[in-house]
Amino acid sequence: MLHDKDDFETSLFVGLYAGAFIGDFYPSYSIGNYSPGLDAEDTSVHMPSITSNYFTLGYHINKNFAISPGAVGSDIDSHWHWAGSGGLHYYL
Repeated sequence: MLHDKDDFETSLFVGLYAGAFIGDFYPSYSIGNYSPGLDAEDTSVHMPSITSNYFTLGYHINKNFAISPGAVGSDIDSHWHWAGSGGLHYYL
């Protein structure tokens, strides 16, 4: 066995969210961070720190439908990765 069960530790996942309703628009932003810890001597295992940012600008088309295009930016060990996101929402 390479590691005893007590050799692996992980940090807490931390995140924040902020959003607002401005007329028919609803911008939002959230951020989350995960930094795992690995306490294993004589190994070369690297566990990256990951910080993800979510940006959204939603729009209520009418009382039943809304759209929410956005972007996701993840910082993984000081290397940024970007992606698009979006949604079509139906409210009963």
